[in-house]
Amino acid sequence: MCRNGISMTGRILKAMSHTIKKMFRRLNPAVPPAMVQAGREETGTDLAMLLNELLVSELFTESASLTKEQLKGSAVRNCLLQAMMLLDRKYIVGFAMKNFSEEGLAEYGESIRGCCSDKQSVLLRSAVQYLTDAFPEKDKGLTGISIPMLLYLADVAEDAEISPALFRRWWEFFRSEDALYENYRRFCGSDFAELETVNGRLNVMAESFCNYHEIEIPEELEGTTGEVARRKTGT
Repeated sequence: MCRNGISMTGRILKAMSHTIKKMFRRLNPAVPPAMVQAGREETGTDLAMLLNELLVSELFTESASLTKEQLKGSAVRNCLLQAMMLLDRKYIVGFAMKNFSEEGLAEYGESIRGCCSDKQSVLLRSAVQYLTDAFPEKDKGLTGISIPMLLYLADVAEDAEISPALFRRWWEFFRSEDALYENYRRFCGSDFAELETVNGRLNVMAESFCNYHEIEIPEELEGTTGEVARRKTGT
């Protein structure tokens, strides 16, 4: 993982501090026992504990534009698993992401049953906390389809030392002024879970984000859009 020691140490300490605070605030878990058990059966205890901790974070309960039904169901858990897949593709050599379908997520959860690494936990916790800082109030653009991409970009932003406030400023620009937003919307249709569509959505957002902040587009995104993406954008 390409991070300098100081940056990574700070990230780990921040994630640990956040986790400790959450433990004290959640002596009576807000997650229904049935959901906890279901998560453990599908993904293993280590990953289930991580997901159950984060799915009741303020990012989802306060900032995201999610219904009560979505918060009680699997929508948040799916967002987190999707973000983990994107981050694994960034940091794990040879990781092949399938798609964002229920089947694809189930297979991914099974593949890391009992072996969710400390690195994966730290990266996901840090990204969630970063977006929580970036969006202290509810934002209607924080939906189930955009959050996984934003969690990935939160990791990019932390590497580039971009503040949460500047991240939110880009998001507001992207949704209201950037011409690329129309391209992004083309990847949000009924086939949103297909790999090429996921890649197209992420590529458009990353292009906008990196152009806005004048940084390099992550090299792992090069050449991932595929024929479906090119056809949708009309190129």
